[in-house]
Amino acid sequence: MAELHVDSGWVPPDTNVEDFEFAIRTVCEPIFEKPLAEISFGHVLLNLFNTARRFNMEVQPQLVLLQKTLLYVEGVGRQLYPQLDLWKTAKPPFLESWI
Repeated sequence: MAELHVDSGWVPPDTNVEDFEFAIRTVCEPIFEKPLAEISFGHVLLNLFNTARRFNMEVQPQLVLLQKTLLYVEGVGRQLYPQLDLWKTAKPPFLESWI
């Protein structure tokens, strides 16, 4: 993920990929395998934007829309099924073999 951001030009080419990857993992990994009731996407997004600022990342409009969608999913999901493991449900079966 971090390399893709550098390759796409969203972060400066001199970005330390390992540091950037660690920063992204630090934000995202704590919410994996947690039900919606235990996740605050607002907090996650704030941390992602802070990470973007720290690494001089050019925030893409499509990523902002994705993040906005996650906030909606969180709100609706908490009302309908707060125990939902969003990551397990949303992960396509081919993804593990592809990665």
